[in-house]
Amino acid sequence: MADSYKYDWDPRDWQSFALQLIRERHGAVNVQRVPDAHRGDSGLEAYSFDGCLYQCYAPKFPLPIAERARKTRAKLNADVSKLIANAETIEGWLGAVTVSRWILLVPLFDSKEPITTCTDLTEKVLSRGLAFVRFDFRVCVCDQSDFSTELEQLRRKAALRTCLSPTVTTTEELQTWQDQHVDHVQTMTEKLERGFPHTPKPQITRKVEQYVAWHLQRDNVLDQLRRDIPDLWDQVQATTSNAEKKLETLGSQGGTAKEVIGNTIRDLGHEIGECMPGFHRSEVDRIAFGTAADWLMRCPLDF
Repeated sequence: MADSYKYDWDPRDWQSFALQLIRERHGAVNVQRVPDAHRGDSGLEAYSFDGCLYQCYAPKFPLPIAERARKTRAKLNADVSKLIANAETIEGWLGAVTVSRWILLVPLFDSKEPITTCTDLTEKVLSRGLAFVRFDFRVCVCDQSDFSTELEQLRRKAALRTCLSPTVTTTEELQTWQDQHVDHVQTMTEKLERGFPHTPKPQITRKVEQYVAWHLQRDNVLDQLRRDIPDLWDQVQATTSNAEKKLETLGSQGGTAKEVIGNTIRDLGHEIGECMPGFHRSEVDRIAFGTAADWLMRCPLDF
């Protein structure tokens, strides 16, 4: 996992990226950015309403580990001192918020040396008796590995924005697929005729075409996930596989064919959405409807 982290950051780019990680952890509406263009930032980039103060720092990379540790300790000393010196100003920003953490967020933290500095600075801050500082206050250093979940969510969102494009299934593609999978089409047709006995045959044929289209769109989405976000593809595959096993064990839930299909798609969509936060609902629907179509063409979904 460490190989997937970027360490060579421009300081401004790191500040922007670190703020994204912070917002991902606490929620965008629970984070206040502290601009530094006017009279400085008093040693803070942002703070969360649940009591975390953040400063961001990206020492030049690569540097020997000892030199990066020295620079990190110097940054800690300088900016925690700003916290004490500007306590009245910061208290005005915080209002009713009290803080338990002052966090220096760096791209890479791989030396034990700054930990002693953090301990010393923690005691220094606590000794000042600042009104907004809680009894369990700590100064600490974090890096990208401490925000691995948030980093993964940002990567997924970025990948989803760039790699998942709307799919349009042409009439020719539909016909070609049906010609190549006559047995599957026949199985689905028989199920739908049995499940909707009063529906005219042309409407059944149209339903079959719609389900085949969903099936092809699902495969398109899954192909993009497998190529661009393989770990997410693994999760989707595991989720749908587990749902299929439950369906085979328990059978379809509901009374009429419409209820069975509707319940199946709803439950499957919920499970897929749970394992894919940030995924657009339309893409969740493509996978859910397409998987139901696949089950209609095979054994799991019947009525």
